Amino acid sequence: MAGDQGEHFLWSSRPSHSRLAQPCSPTARPSVPRRASADAPAQAFGDAVREARRRRKETLEAVAGRIATIGRDGEASRMDAKYLAAIERGNHSPTISTAAKIAEALDVPLADLVRGL
Repeated sequence: MAGDQGEHFLWSSRPSHSRLAQPCSPTARPSVPRRASADAPAQAFGDAVREARRRRKETLEAVAGRIATIGRDGEASRMDAKYLAAIERGNHSPTISTAAKIAEALDVPLADLVRGL
């Protein structure tokens, strides 16, 4: 077809009964929203996480390694330190369940991390 940009497909790595591909947009974005700059609540939460981590004198890798997650493939894994760093910068807003896991890994009440939001 003239002018056709081509159709893009997202292939799942999970076993399936169907062999059909799922059409997706060529401009599909990752499922995690990213911000060019932090909004006030995300920045305040990130600052509280960073402060709690630094009080414990721990690295991003050490804290992230204690936070269990479920990967896109459905397998259990650990939080990536880069994602935790993005949360600290306010570039990502974690779900409430992820925020609770971060608080648990830092051994602080979740209320302390969200106070003043």
